[in-house]
Amino acid sequence: MNLEQKINESRKDLDRVERVDVSRMWAALETNLEQDQKVKPNGWQINIGNNWKWSIAAMIVLAAGLFWLQPNTTQKDIPDIAEYYPHLKETEENYQQLISQKEKDIDLQRLDQKDYPDLFEELALLEKIHLEYLQDVPEFKGNDQLINTLIRYYEQRIRILERLSNEIEKTKKYENRAKEIAI
Repeated sequence: MNLEQKINESRKDLDRVERVDVSRMWAALETNLEQDQKVKPNGWQINIGNNWKWSIAAMIVLAAGLFWLQPNTTQKDIPDIAEYYPHLKETEENYQQLISQKEKDIDLQRLDQKDYPDLFEELALLEKIHLEYLQDVPEFKGNDQLINTLIRYYEQRIRILERLSNEIEKTKKYENRAKEIAI
């Protein structure tokens, strides 16, 4: 006997509709709703159950692991370019002097970063990338592309400092015009 014949023989039993007690069904739903309304945690609550000690221990281990894995970049970790590329020593020193002079001219240390957030963010990002490249120097010694990137860092920093200087001049001119108009 195949499946189709079996279904045809049992058709009456399969098509029979069972009577559902609607009042009992609604009572069960209302009970569930009442229980859900009673236990309504706010958005800041975390239910950690009976294993709260294990949850706290897991959080401590996780925090310690993240702290341990955090990259620790110190001045000692950053290699000296001249050590690996002696022919760049003079070029690097010239760029560093020029950058130092520009920073001194615009009084970079006293500037409020809130006044020029985009430029300071760009400087910080450039510095972060430069530090990453410096850490790659020992591994990729002799790589011309890395040398060009390290030199471009100084050029880009100088350009950003020049843009910052121009923005400072614009601000001063604007303030002077505002004072003249006020008089």
